[in-house]
Amino acid sequence: MLDIPRDPASIERPWVAGLLARAGTIPDTDAVDDVVIVETMTIGMTSTITRVAVSYSSPVDGPRSIIVKLPAVDPKWRRIVNDGRLFEREAGFYSGMQA
Repeated sequence: MLDIPRDPASIERPWVAGLLARAGTIPDTDAVDDVVIVETMTIGMTSTITRVAVSYSSPVDGPRSIIVKLPAVDPKWRRIVNDGRLFEREAGFYSGMQA
């Protein structure tokens, strides 16, 4: 199971590097040199979207920035989102599957 950050401040280099390496986007986790939070927006009550700049320790054809969508920090809204399986359903929609 993937350990998801609780809030934008918890988005760190090892987590981003692990995601990109597991997806096959970069050769290994050592390729990521640094990550910097560029911008964070709260979307309604249910989620936070953060743009993260990614720099590499050597020439890598990886993304220069990524978007991270996290559940709401407020426990009440997290429970509503989890109970309704809203993010599962959204992921299913984007992957073309029924959730």
